Amino acid sequence: MHILNSLLQEQINKYQGETPIPEYLSNFLSIVSETYEHYEKDQKLLGDVLNSEGNGKEEAVAHQEHLEISQQIAHIGSWELDIENLEDTSRNRLAWSDETYRILGFEPGSVTPSTEVFFSRVHPEEVELMRNIVKDAVTNGQPSNIEYRLLLPDGMEKFILARSETLVDPKTKAPLKLSGTIQDITDRKKAEEELRIANNELRTLFENMQEVFFSVDMETFQQLQMSPACEQVYGYPREAFIENPNLWYEMILEEDRHIISANDPILFAGQSVINTFRTRNKDGKIKWLEVKITPTLNKEGKLIRIDGIAADVTKRKEVENALRDSEYKFRSLIENNSDAIMIINENAEIVFSSNSLFRITGYHPEDVIGIPNITFIHPDDIISIQKSREDLLSNPGKTNTIQYRRRRKDGSYIWCESIATNMMEDPIMHGIIINFRDITERKEYIEALKASNEDLKKIKMEMDRFVYSISHDLRAPLTSMLGVLQLIQSEVTDTLVLSDLQLIEGSIKKLDGFILDILDYSRNSRLEIKLQAVCFNDITNEVMNHLKYMGKGKTTIDIRVDINEDLYFYSDKGRLTIILNNLISNAMRYCNPEVAHPFVEINITSTSREVNIRVKDNGIGISEENQQKIFDIFYRVSSNSIGSGLGLYIVKEVVAKLSGSIQLQSSPGKGSEFSIHLPNLVNV
Repeated sequence: MHILNSLLQEQINKYQGETPIPEYLSNFLSIVSETYEHYEKDQKLLGDVLNSEGNGKEEAVAHQEHLEISQQIAHIGSWELDIENLEDTSRNRLAWSDETYRILGFEPGSVTPSTEVFFSRVHPEEVELMRNIVKDAVTNGQPSNIEYRLLLPDGMEKFILARSETLVDPKTKAPLKLSGTIQDITDRKKAEEELRIANNELRTLFENMQEVFFSVDMETFQQLQMSPACEQVYGYPREAFIENPNLWYEMILEEDRHIISANDPILFAGQSVINTFRTRNKDGKIKWLEVKITPTLNKEGKLIRIDGIAADVTKRKEVENALRDSEYKFRSLIENNSDAIMIINENAEIVFSSNSLFRITGYHPEDVIGIPNITFIHPDDIISIQKSREDLLSNPGKTNTIQYRRRRKDGSYIWCESIATNMMEDPIMHGIIINFRDITERKEYIEALKASNEDLKKIKMEMDRFVYSISHDLRAPLTSMLGVLQLIQSEVTDTLVLSDLQLIEGSIKKLDGFILDILDYSRNSRLEIKLQAVCFNDITNEVMNHLKYMGKGKTTIDIRVDINEDLYFYSDKGRLTIILNNLISNAMRYCNPEVAHPFVEINITSTSREVNIRVKDNGIGISEENQQKIFDIFYRVSSNSIGSGLGLYIVKEVVAKLSGSIQLQSSPGKGSEFSIHLPNLVNV
């Protein structure tokens, strides 16, 4: 067992001075030490028992069993080979302890120990090496200390630590016995491999981590460790911090250095601290750093070392600042919004209210928190509010808009428009969000507008009756007067009387034309557009038939018509008739008597998308200063003008009704040209 003692001493020497000894080795050394102590005691007791009388054999067996248990606990087996009588094959020259059997994968006593049985368990790659070692030990008595592998039949691979020594004859120096131990160190090897991998990973992490890991000896203030990331974070290499241990502090902005000194007492008390401050890097840029420091105190409580990690948190700080600014803007928006914002919980109680509530209702937010919202609703509106809430609760995420009356603090009621959204499933809001505003003035305006509309409806009805009266009650007498006048003209031969009768006839026709203009204006303003297929040839012929007796003295006006139309143009036929009738009649009415060949040109080009109407004449023309005024209602160039002052105004209104446009080009003494552009109403 002195081999175990040597093994123990070797492991202790190997880790002498290391603090702390690895846990797996500490456990191993404890087991070996305990086993060695038991072994020494058992050996002494075994010798005493063998030399004693009585039941010594029973005690020897008991102590031998105790030794086997100790070996099993330590996973250390022992063996012994008789070298002196090695050639005598009649005797069993090799002995194994029970634990040796187990380590080699046998049940104790199940096989006869032999070198060949042993080599059957040695890993094929290790057989030649082990045979040479055994040969040297037998031949030359060389002690050995080696690690090798076993390969068991089930494929399990074990790592073995083997030690052997040779017992020699003191006189002849000839080898007598070869003794040794084998220890199953598979778990230890695995632990060492895992530790090696972990160390490599830790080293890789240390070399590549973005954060700076550092250690400082607080007695000498020297840098013990500084990871390569320092150059990325600080802008300086590790050597710079070793040369100047105070460099990290010098880089801190002066206004942030108090953060370090404020936390020093915590460090000296043995507690970890987190410092967040700004530094000015080598390139002059300012960065935010977050440094976590863990102190180490000695037995006397003195700070002897600090270990820490410094991380660049500039981007995080920028995000935090942006978030803080955003939150401030959002809160300012909430607090200064003219609308009030509330959150109602599942019990319909108010759990949040913006300050805007005070401006609208006179209540401060703290006045309403915890109170059911329905408390402030007008009794007549409670049912509609409850129905809206039930609808929201059954439809997560839904939004409802409702108008109701809400009580102010002074007891009066105001009309509110509320937009409510169910956010019960939102883990942050967990309620119904209500945004409402005071619409009392708008409601009053709407009510006034309704009243005005009713008045307008009455006025419209009265206007319709008035127009009907003009159409029938006024035009009928004029028609009768024209009939009587024509009878008188047929019987009178006196030229003077006939001249007077013609003046009367002209006045009657002028009055009738004025009435017709009023009717056209009324129809355009009151009646909806009647969409129908338009044939411009038919409309133009109808207008020309109506105006064929219109003339001025004996002057003959040349009417030129050029129509190029698409069969699929749609508009309001009646309104198009009004446009052409007014433009053509004006051109004929204001022809120039001094022109040898007066004319009126009507050019119409229509497609499935639009129509362009052009009415051109060589009449008296319109001065530039009057061209913008002729479209005004009742505007007449002079008191001697023939028309009523309504014709072109009506044309302008009809064109606007049909979503079109009108332009005028005119020169006094040379004539005028009206150009009208109208869209096909099917495409509008």
